Amino acid sequence: MLCILHLLMKLKETDIPERLQLKCPNRASPDDQEILEEAEFIYNTGFTSLQDQIEKDDLIERISNVLRFLWKDHFEIPFIATYRKDHWYTGRLPVKGKEDQITEEPATLLQHHLWEIYDWDEKYLSFKNKKSNLKQLYEKLQNHPEIGNDPSIAKYLELIETNQNSDDITDYQAHFHLHYSDFVPSESKYKRPVKRNLYTMGKKAGIREYTKAFGLTAKEFGENIEWSYAKNEVRSEPDVSPLDYTKDFVNTEFSTPEEVLKAARHMMAKEISLEPSVRRTLRQIYNIYATVSTFPTENGKREIDFYHPLIEISKDWQISLLLILLVLSFLRF
Repeated sequence: MLCILHLLMKLKETDIPERLQLKCPNRASPDDQEILEEAEFIYNTGFTSLQDQIEKDDLIERISNVLRFLWKDHFEIPFIATYRKDHWYTGRLPVKGKEDQITEEPATLLQHHLWEIYDWDEKYLSFKNKKSNLKQLYEKLQNHPEIGNDPSIAKYLELIETNQNSDDITDYQAHFHLHYSDFVPSESKYKRPVKRNLYTMGKKAGIREYTKAFGLTAKEFGENIEWSYAKNEVRSEPDVSPLDYTKDFVNTEFSTPEEVLKAARHMMAKEISLEPSVRRTLRQIYNIYATVSTFPTENGKREIDFYHPLIEISKDWQISLLLILLVLSFLRF
């Protein structure tokens, strides 16, 4: 109860709207460069669908204005929408007293977009924190005596630094936990339970060394499909059958060659599935070529005529085109 009263008193005494205080407590006022970086992130992740209606630089500037009003002037969205319209609205504003003499051009940045910017701002803060924490983990790896000189760590750190895609950062995070989590001790005072699955069992048994016999590492395989050519050649050694090669890896945990081979396949598949370049390339392919097929129900066959709003999506659509169509339909209706 005392904690709640203390919080209420703090909200009351601070000259900032309560909504903003609760959304991002103790957030420092960003400078112009930080606002520009966030505006570019919001544009690239949520507003590229408007790139045909408004210039990119103009739209980023207007997003920056909204963010500046939010976090430097501490204005709320309804106030910005009403009293700062000339800083974000992209249509023509009628002159006072001559409203009937001006034909207003179609606006491409509307009031509901302000709330989208408000929501994306919170997602950006989450993305920024996740990115910062991941950078700190890789920086700790550089100081590790066993793997600190591994050039791939510096490469991953460089990619994380320049990356502005939340999906990619999530991929790098999963990749880190798969390969490097054992080298960085947890800062939590509670000991985490050790996961026991086929991958961790195989890694502990030394079967990861066997996966080198597949000819390509997961990273090299990812580079090949990302560049769409054999950037890394497949190594053909050793010159023995897969089962014969397993004899050096048979142990108490994997007592037969078949079990060793099964574990090696699983480990290789796991590493490929969590390789950032593989996941990024597959996402791009999915967004371009994936298709959604729709079939009308019996009621749909009777009710959907040529003038029905759903007539345009009652067929096969590529994901990218379908998203554009849904956005246009939303704006129209």
